[in-house]
Amino acid sequence: MFSSYLDDQYTEADLNEILKAFDTETPEWELDDQIRIELEANREPDAKVQQMMDRVEQRLLLSIRKEDVPVKKVRSLLPWFSGAAAVGLLIGFAWWSWFGNLDQRIVKDNIYGYANDVLPGGNRATLILSDGRSVELDKDKTALKEQDGTEIAGKDGLLVYKGSTGNAGEKILMNTLVVPKGGSYQLSLPDGSKVWVNASSVLRFPTRFAGKERRVFVEGESYFEVAKNADMPFRVQIGKATVQALGTQFNVNSTDPQRLKATLAEGSILVSSLGKSVKLVPGQEAVLSAPGTDFLVRKADMEQVLAWKEGYFYFKNDRFEQIMKEVADWYGLKLQYEGIIPQSLFTGSVDRNANLSEVLEMLKSISPAKFRIEGQKLIIDFN
Repeated sequence: MFSSYLDDQYTEADLNEILKAFDTETPEWELDDQIRIELEANREPDAKVQQMMDRVEQRLLLSIRKEDVPVKKVRSLLPWFSGAAAVGLLIGFAWWSWFGNLDQRIVKDNIYGYANDVLPGGNRATLILSDGRSVELDKDKTALKEQDGTEIAGKDGLLVYKGSTGNAGEKILMNTLVVPKGGSYQLSLPDGSKVWVNASSVLRFPTRFAGKERRVFVEGESYFEVAKNADMPFRVQIGKATVQALGTQFNVNSTDPQRLKATLAEGSILVSSLGKSVKLVPGQEAVLSAPGTDFLVRKADMEQVLAWKEGYFYFKNDRFEQIMKEVADWYGLKLQYEGIIPQSLFTGSVDRNANLSEVLEMLKSISPAKFRIEGQKLIIDFN
């Protein structure tokens, strides 16, 4: 059904069936499995499967917009978003909400001779409340109140939670911060812990912490400054791994589907997955290539790891595709390659607040790539 949907060979009944799938009360891993079973039925290579996933996301968002489907239609994706399909839909939905009209970020290039230029990303995110309502966040003030009395205040790219004490046995409400391509956002959790959320990332968290632990869920990349509380350890669930801290600063990154990284800046963290665990000291990072395998512990390049948080790109011995993915996420680009991508490694640095054209000029100075900008599509030519 998904394949027919992608090719415009579907009926109104088919569309209703697909949308109904995203309004189900079944656990998210079941929904994710349903999608992947459909897409992998022909045993296509992973790259093709991912392309189909992207097209499902894009076409569903267009259908949702056309049919005026309310936000609650995607609400069932929130409770445990371990699946790539759920995360992709959330990020895609936030991207569509912000950049459905791409003209707002496309400007004229008067310096380098490109057909047009693209403005850098900024403080953009979508907050999804426990009842399914969504709120777009930007530089304007935000004042909200959750059902449990939690006060939520936002301004200048920072969202602050003033959690209610709650009654014993009262249900814990969960909120979700979705940061699209071209966005980043900061969050102060109910316990005072601070989180920086990078582009194309999702953070799910309770409106108040109760019980024996403080647990949040991440897909993508986030940096944490954890408030100390020895009686209630802080745990970050990222994929099938958990990062535990008492009071510390660390970065987690799952933007590469083949690799999960946890990097420690200060304090101490315990990283675990499926019975295996490692303890890190400042300056180390743990890398997990697949669930159930051993962690690779190594010295981290802290400048490279934290560059996004500090406001600049810093590439050091990176593959070109990896560099371009980071650039595309920040500028909200669709990439198209022409020719053979070199297998060399590249190093360079540039301000993330610069227009796209300035970043491309830096990349031209360190690589043989030629670039063309067509709206929000970037064509990379190696011919």
